[in-house]
Amino acid sequence: MKRIFIVLVSALLILALTSCAGAPSPSASESSENGTTPLAAPSSSPAATLAPIAVSSSSPAATPTPEAIPQPNAIECNWALNVDSTVAKKTSDGLVINYQLVLTAEKQGGTDERGAYTGTAHLTANFDASQMSQELLKVMGGFNIDITASPLTFDVVAYSMEDYSDFGVKEDEVGLLAPLVQYDSMSLVNAPFSGSGSLDVLVQDIQGQEGQAKTDFSGIAPIPMKIAIVGGQVTVTIESMELSDCSFMGMVVGTPVK
Repeated sequence: MKRIFIVLVSALLILALTSCAGAPSPSASESSENGTTPLAAPSSSPAATLAPIAVSSSSPAATPTPEAIPQPNAIECNWALNVDSTVAKKTSDGLVINYQLVLTAEKQGGTDERGAYTGTAHLTANFDASQMSQELLKVMGGFNIDITASPLTFDVVAYSMEDYSDFGVKEDEVGLLAPLVQYDSMSLVNAPFSGSGSLDVLVQDIQGQEGQAKTDFSGIAPIPMKIAIVGGQVTVTIESMELSDCSFMGMVVGTPVK
């Protein structure tokens, strides 16, 4: 019994560190009903026609700079980025750990989503140890992790496929293949998470003998977090806790400044 109990508790501790269906994100139409302006996809219509430029016969024609070209539908807005998403991560043993990320951040002003944001990120993880029960063993309890990064500040910049793919990858590791989606913008941030967790597992065999492991832990550590944006949809990937192949989904919307 003691040997079996040690093996089960060791497996739980490994799961806590090495453990993907994302919850659906709100649609752009839902954002509009709330009085906000969803980030519009890049327009395919031609730029506004410029007025003729007078030139002399002795000098070449002047070429307008990109800054001089009128930008249609450029509206000054305040921006809000919101993610409230849950993923169920299945381990190689078929066990499920549930993760939830709630990320809220705001940016004042601007005609697009790029710029400096300030907000909060809250990440939880929960594991139900009863999944480990077998015919001759009954397992109860589990573990949970509850960590927060507040305040969280980050800059949303133009998307770079190379920088996005390399971020959070250790020198002796090979990163995942670059995503096929060509994002509009991104943010790469080492989020300063801190918080606590607990492990409380009770194992009982068919003869009624019991063994229990119970402990609490806390700490603070930066966790690499990648934020990618396309057409107003936000995808967050956490480069830790074996979550790099999962995505937390959300939206960024702009509310016109009155």
